[in-house]
Amino acid sequence: FYPTHGDLHELKMVVYTPSLGSDFTYWTLTHNDRRYITVGKNKVLAIQGYVDMAIGDAPFDRLPALGGQNMMRGYFEGRYRDAAYLMGQVEYRQFLGGRWGYVVFAAVGDVAGDLTKFRAGEFKFAAGGGIRFLFNKEENVNIRVDFGVGRNTSGVYFGMEEAF
Repeated sequence: FYPTHGDLHELKMVVYTPSLGSDFTYWTLTHNDRRYITVGKNKVLAIQGYVDMAIGDAPFDRLPALGGQNMMRGYFEGRYRDAAYLMGQVEYRQFLGGRWGYVVFAAVGDVAGDLTKFRAGEFKFAAGGGIRFLFNKEENVNIRVDFGVGRNTSGVYFGMEEAF
């Protein structure tokens, strides 16, 4: 629930086809990499790189969506959708003592028709911070409140566990 060191490497492919019961023919490919680095007592640097693609005849609501409470906080999830999504984010986490802590984060990402259509000047940026309350000491489960700001947008997020 609260990683302090190590890596996560995830690669997922899902196939949708009428022969498997789908009304559409497409597949999705998701690559999620995370690294957690302890940088001092009760201090963690979390880094994430993320790629999500829909290839074929994907319905609109299944296209990769930028934003939400876990990635690109500050953007409403689904405001930007397309066949390919690239995102990177970093978060600094620190406990202050007792059950309270805080985070600061920044992210950059965008969606495009395919991986060749991304343009450096069009990427969106988000940044923000949040407070943490250690709800369950044994399992290191936090209640979180985050505030993120993007280009002409912002959002407040409530949740259990960390964003990533």
